[in-house]
Amino acid sequence: MEVPQCGVRLHLGRYLGFLSQPLSSCFQKVERVLPSSLRAIIFCTLLFCTCAALATSFVYDSNGRLVAVTNDAGAAARYQYDKLGNITKIERFQAGDLAIFDFSPRHGGPGDLVRISGQGFSATASQNAVTFNGVASSVSAASTSSLTVAVPNGATTGPLSVTVGTKSARTTDNFTVDAQGRLPQISSITPRIALAGTAITVVGKSLQPIVGQTSTRLGLRPVVLSQVSNTQLVFPVPASAGSGKVYVTTPYGTATSADDLVVVPADIDAAEVKGAIRLAVDGGAQNISTTTIGQRTAVLFDSRGDDYLSAQFSAIGAGTVDYALYGMDNKRLAWGTASAGTPSFHMPKLKGAGTHLLVLTAKSAPLSLNLQIERAATLALDGALQSVVTTIAGQSKRLLLDAQSNVPLGLGLAETANPVAWDTATVNVYGPDGGQVAFQQCAQKNNGCSLNVSGLQTGRHTVLVTPAAAGTRLLGFQTALSTDKQATLTRDTAYALALGRPGQNGRLLFSGAAGETLGLLVSGQATTPVGRTAYYRIYSPDGALWKSVAAITGVAMNLSLPVAGQYQIFVDAEFGETLQAQVKLSTGATGIVLDGASQNFLTTSPGEGVYFTITASAGKSLGLGISGLAITNGTTAAINVYKPDGNLLANTVCYAANDGCDVNLPNLGAGVHGVEILPMAGEQTMRFNATVSSDLSIVMGRNLAIPLAISKRGQNARLGFTATAGEVIALKITGQTATPAGRGVYYRAYQPNGAGIASGYASNEKTLLIDAPVAGNYQVLVDPEYGATASASLMLQAGVLGEMEPDGNIGQYQTVAGASVSFTIPASAGKHLGFGLSHLEVNAGTHVRINAYAPSGASLGNDTYCYVADGGCDIDLYNPVAGSYSIVVRPAITSQTMKFRATQSSIANFELARNNPLAMSLDRRGQDALLTFTGSK
Repeated sequence: MEVPQCGVRLHLGRYLGFLSQPLSSCFQKVERVLPSSLRAIIFCTLLFCTCAALATSFVYDSNGRLVAVTNDAGAAARYQYDKLGNITKIERFQAGDLAIFDFSPRHGGPGDLVRISGQGFSATASQNAVTFNGVASSVSAASTSSLTVAVPNGATTGPLSVTVGTKSARTTDNFTVDAQGRLPQISSITPRIALAGTAITVVGKSLQPIVGQTSTRLGLRPVVLSQVSNTQLVFPVPASAGSGKVYVTTPYGTATSADDLVVVPADIDAAEVKGAIRLAVDGGAQNISTTTIGQRTAVLFDSRGDDYLSAQFSAIGAGTVDYALYGMDNKRLAWGTASAGTPSFHMPKLKGAGTHLLVLTAKSAPLSLNLQIERAATLALDGALQSVVTTIAGQSKRLLLDAQSNVPLGLGLAETANPVAWDTATVNVYGPDGGQVAFQQCAQKNNGCSLNVSGLQTGRHTVLVTPAAAGTRLLGFQTALSTDKQATLTRDTAYALALGRPGQNGRLLFSGAAGETLGLLVSGQATTPVGRTAYYRIYSPDGALWKSVAAITGVAMNLSLPVAGQYQIFVDAEFGETLQAQVKLSTGATGIVLDGASQNFLTTSPGEGVYFTITASAGKSLGLGISGLAITNGTTAAINVYKPDGNLLANTVCYAANDGCDVNLPNLGAGVHGVEILPMAGEQTMRFNATVSSDLSIVMGRNLAIPLAISKRGQNARLGFTATAGEVIALKITGQTATPAGRGVYYRAYQPNGAGIASGYASNEKTLLIDAPVAGNYQVLVDPEYGATASASLMLQAGVLGEMEPDGNIGQYQTVAGASVSFTIPASAGKHLGFGLSHLEVNAGTHVRINAYAPSGASLGNDTYCYVADGGCDIDLYNPVAGSYSIVVRPAITSQTMKFRATQSSIANFELARNNPLAMSLDRRGQDALLTFTGSK
């Protein structure tokens, strides 16, 4: 048989027409090849598929044909058919119009009840005037879409009419007044609990008005009648039939039994089933009780097809009850045990529409419980929030969400405004195939949680929310399902990101070239609840996670793009908080010029950072100076400098109390370097000047006074000279001044291979002794403290190793046999000191001994052995008291002579910044370092 291939089209602009020409022509083609009954089924199926998304109610006649559809707005269309089942007319009605769609039964005698379906009726029965071919009738029940009336005495065959106020409507078909053509009635069915094969007797009226035209169903299952009369029918329960209502259909209508017939499954003893109840889905809970262990109760309920239903038990006390779920074919679908600890049974998807059976078996007695059947709510994508609140301890809740393939979604569970104490909860998401696709643990201390669900299949997913196993075991959430907020960033233009729904994420896109250097700036971030963290994860064009950073109010991140293409910034609030922030993709083009004037920067949003770039040629050495630093709601800022490849080059912490700081950038690689200046506190704003300067290069000759003038903040100088192996050189520093006043200057000497050899700190005049181990070109880096400007007079002279100078010269010492060397070291309270001994030589033995004494003369308890093989040793004076300490170096034996060098150094202080490597250098023998960081409780 050839089936025509044709399209179905619904014109939304003419929704009340419901059908356009392609469907009409398609149906005409179907007419030519299919019988009328199948044509009607296909037509109604097509009509339902095209209109289901917009219509909210349907009316069918006794032949199962669709006769009316009403949409969400209240507008309707009515369809009329010929005797062959072809549509002959479509009538349209606006909301509020009075119209009759259908009536049933179509035959009857005086006193019989007739149900009229339509629209525009009055919900007050007395406001509706109904006549049977002109004879007035009484209305016993009324709604705006249905009237129930009695056939009046004296009525004759003819149309029905309804009048409401000034509006009237009448049927196109006649009601036939026929005392014999009454609607069938069922008064009883026996027995009500039976096994397959049991004979069921149906007693009633008008069960066979016309011989051979009575049919009977048990639920949706047709049955074969073994006895038929107008007042009684008998049929055996078919094999594999499920439980449900009994339906009797005659040419004059259909009767439904008031009671259910419980068909006992084959694996259950019918004698144990003591009762049956029917529960309406989403209706109230009903009580079930028993006094006998093992007694069973049959619970019947209807599924509407592809249904997700749950049985919620309550008031069960210390008892337990087994449950078993059976489908419409009486096959067992699921089973388990319910108790106060596990009061929820989430049924598998019920595919068929019809009556299902839940058999409860008491495992303890006496037993009393309440049972409710609920339908899982569907989360509307970007729609209203769905409440997930329980009042029964231990009950879990199931929700539904419909997903499209590979469309990422955000699922947020936000605590209700007046929450119960729920402590923790677990959220699981399952795909259409039942496999787990997402999981999250929720904690009340976080006010909820969120799940980022991506890579989903097309279809319906389930969300199961389970309370904690202890405590109140309650739930209290508002749940939202959201699409990700997506936008494309424009360089150097702030984008106002607003994630206004719990669990919603952001996806910010930008394209870039390979090797391009950009900065991601986030400022003014505000969350609800306040003070929460959001993560900014950057994905490369191939979809792989490339970089990520966390922000509370603001952050800056250097981006040195590895490849060309489209990048994506995924914004994810930690626990599904709502969020607002300003997000900028900065090119770093701020106007700062190498060796130019200082550039002023001002931030106005809490947590806002600053980003700019520095372009350098290969081998260039630069100094970055920050001056005039003023911070609101904070004291420090962090500086990070990145190489062109994106790796960290240097970093430091800048203190407002020091007016600024500096970062030394020696021997740079060619390319664009990114600079981040970040607040160390989330509520902070900043103001400062930034200067980028080339290092001054000064060639030093012997015995010549060279003026030093460092005029830019953050600038350094590099002093170059040559030396022979073993030569001792003295760098004389005189007339040194600095701006701001009171700042010192660090002088660090480097060997030809770049290794540090000596260093010193000068606040005014100073001599730095440099003991050259090899011949070659040496360099001294002059680095003003905190990026100050400085001037001084410098001179290189021949040096002599002599007495030790604190934080300065190296002392050289040589003894006769058995002689000791004593050192007096003045200390300030709390100022840590380090004593280093190096270049140790002895005439006999392997080691010498060192002892340290406090200002009181008490031994510090450290008798140190200093071994020649180790090259030396050290003594730490940690957190000393004010006064003079003594250190004595003694020979190990009386015949031993000693030769060594000694150095005294203050501790080097470094501040650690989170997630940033620290470049630390200790270039004095025996020197210690103190690393500090800040934290919160």
